[in-house]
Amino acid sequence: MTEKETSLISPDEIAKRRTERKPRTQVLKDHSTEEEVIVETPTEGEKFINTAGLVKINFETLGRFDIPRTLHFDDYSGKHVVDITMSNEENFVETLLTIMQELVQEKDQVNIGDMLPQEFIEAMIGMKIKFNTPTHEHKWLCDCQMGEDNKQPQTANIDLQKLNYLCILESDETLKEFYKPYFESCTDEQFLDYLEKKYGDEEEVINVQDYDRNVELSKVKVEEPISQTVGEDIFKFRFTRMKDIITAQKIIDDKYAVAIKKIEMQKPHGVKKVELEVSKEKEMQKVQTDKMKDLIHIVKALTLVNYNGEDVTDNNQKIELYSKVKRKEIMEFNDLLQHINFGIQDERDFECEFCGKLDRRLLQREFDPYEFIPLDSGSDGKLRKCTGSSILFGV
Repeated sequence: MTEKETSLISPDEIAKRRTERKPRTQVLKDHSTEEEVIVETPTEGEKFINTAGLVKINFETLGRFDIPRTLHFDDYSGKHVVDITMSNEENFVETLLTIMQELVQEKDQVNIGDMLPQEFIEAMIGMKIKFNTPTHEHKWLCDCQMGEDNKQPQTANIDLQKLNYLCILESDETLKEFYKPYFESCTDEQFLDYLEKKYGDEEEVINVQDYDRNVELSKVKVEEPISQTVGEDIFKFRFTRMKDIITAQKIIDDKYAVAIKKIEMQKPHGVKKVELEVSKEKEMQKVQTDKMKDLIHIVKALTLVNYNGEDVTDNNQKIELYSKVKRKEIMEFNDLLQHINFGIQDERDFECEFCGKLDRRLLQREFDPYEFIPLDSGSDGKLRKCTGSSILFGV
């Protein structure tokens, strides 16, 4: 079954929508519920409200997933800062999530581990603005430093109160634009295939004539599950949660524990100490590289929730099934998610003081939770065309 390719909105228009400074308030409609939502654009800090010694954070996801639209957080205690300082690379995220669970005021209603990374970063930024400083020193590395032994990070000063954000309702509109060519050009057979995937569990018989394509397009939004057809198989995924990172870290720590121990215990006879240390360091670097690759793969695998109509809850089964997805399908899936995004949508130019290169970067990918911890006193690709319905939201 082939699908006709049609033009989408231009990449320049998508970039313009992301970087334009929006009005202070917008009224956006959730077409699936016909509900109008007033979205406050945080150009002057309205997004994070300091109330009764707490910071109130309004998330760009609007409560669509596991986390409510609004949460309140208290400030870090001295013990929290010590716990963070004493944590290591392996348990840092888990330590931070434990602390955030203690600080959130709606702790009986939410599990911080269920936060999307986008939501988690929003919370970290809000807490830094209100409890530390809105001026943020972001450390970054130019590509010219990547091959150097002694890498020299540079500092970019960013006013966190002037970050640009994208509400998920705005992302819904971008997603509709992405799918519009498909709904306009697909055959009745292809439209029926879409309807069966979306409504197959609700209706025994589906008549194409009973459904309006424009109405179905208006229902498209960024939601879970996200189904992807790979050959004859249908995989259903959810968005990554913070708890997935912790689970994946534990899995790879167990997987590589023996290999790391062997390297550490190496004491071959007749080898100079300096040569041995160099050899062990090279072996350890390779293991760490393999661990990172596995971590990324496993985090993605843990988002699998259903395979061919059967729910998947066992982590080992998730990893095994995800291995069936080919590189092409993974790239197609990841590419779409990168463009249909929400939360921080702010691109900045970083100029390297060493090579003079001007590098434009998306802050959502640049920011790391660790850099927002108050340990001191204050411190573009193109979106592809939609040529089929292999990846579907809410289906």
